[in-house]
Amino acid sequence: METVNELKQLIENGEERKQLLAQQISDLNDEANSLSEAQQEDFNKAILNGKEPNEELASRLENVQRDIIIKQGHLQQIDGVIEKELKTKKHEVDIERRNFVNEKDEIFRNHFDKMNELKLAYLETLVDYSKMKRKYESEYSKTFREMEEKVGLRNRDTYYDFHLGLNQTGQLDDERYNPMIYRDEIKEAWHGKIHPLTERNRNKFK
Repeated sequence: METVNELKQLIENGEERKQLLAQQISDLNDEANSLSEAQQEDFNKAILNGKEPNEELASRLENVQRDIIIKQGHLQQIDGVIEKELKTKKHEVDIERRNFVNEKDEIFRNHFDKMNELKLAYLETLVDYSKMKRKYESEYSKTFREMEEKVGLRNRDTYYDFHLGLNQTGQLDDERYNPMIYRDEIKEAWHGKIHPLTERNRNKFK
């Protein structure tokens, strides 16, 4: 990151230099205004008193105005000088950024591997749940469906027993919280935190 740090310092130095020049120009403008007023006042007095104007004031004003022009020129050149230098370092910056990305590759691959293992474990438990649910519904039907009718009970809709909402867009509330992962939970995690409803129900099924 040597080149990037050098360029950052260059840009920072340039900004400091621009601020310094801007302040110097402002101060010189104030001085020029004061000298201009003093020169005009001296000129007026010279006319009234029949004397010659003070040439020193005119000379000082010219010097200040010249300094303003010089510093304004320097101020206008700074961005161009820095931009020119930045462009000469394009290749070095490209090398440093590729090295930076390559250095992070293993870290992210290891994390992706961990995420993938957890994803597969989650999907495998979902497969197990699907089998359990179908088995439950079949066993319930064989055991109770005919008897329900005989004893006059309303048929139980086993679809809602141990139900996981596959088509939900997100967790609904604490009462209906379930272990499926939904978009709202992923979105919260993507932004760096666990969904509040999910956090509150961390131990719900223990």
